[in-house]
Amino acid sequence: MKTPIEILVVDDHPIVRKGLIQIITGDGQDIVVIAEAESGEEALVLLEKFTPDVIVTDFKMSGMTGLELAQRLKRNRKPLPVVLLTMYEDEGIFNAAANAGVGVFLLKEEAVENIQEGIRAAAEGRPFVSPSLGRFAMRRSERTERLQQKHSGLQCLTPSEHAVLRLIADDKSTKEIADVLSVSPHTIASHRSNIAHKLDLSGKSRLLNFALSNRSAILNLP
Repeated sequence: MKTPIEILVVDDHPIVRKGLIQIITGDGQDIVVIAEAESGEEALVLLEKFTPDVIVTDFKMSGMTGLELAQRLKRNRKPLPVVLLTMYEDEGIFNAAANAGVGVFLLKEEAVENIQEGIRAAAEGRPFVSPSLGRFAMRRSERTERLQQKHSGLQCLTPSEHAVLRLIADDKSTKEIADVLSVSPHTIASHRSNIAHKLDLSGKSRLLNFALSNRSAILNLP
């Protein structure tokens, strides 16, 4: 028998949260809710006790938002897939969520039809967005493709250099990148130099400026 996907549900409205849980666990036996929280702060506390496969969270909550929760999880290097629910058909929110590592982004009004599929996608490490948000994902991919065409040196980066470039785009310092990748600052400095050379970027801040100005496209690189 297939092991169920274990979920932590986060929403600050008890009635909405209960309804969401009913939808999630509705007609399938492959998804179970092991914990629920009414805030992002409570979710972080529960994660000290529970180890869900996927977190399902509302975007707009009092206190820490669902997006801020995803960003905190990313900073803490907790590789937990997040399904983010929102009322807002907003490309800025979509890109901020994608930059925070959110792979599944759903409109609340479409959650009944899509949330179980979204949870399964998150558990398998696949991206999934509500059909009406597909244009945001397409535009994000197009920006990445244009960046690769304009800067062909991106295709010459090693996996380590790709990882460093993504962290630079996340506005991490050399020391912070070294800590994340468990290497020395000297190694990161060498990677930065190699990346700048391959992308034909000269000058002290050119690589940082390039990474920050193309953040969404870089974080979407394969």
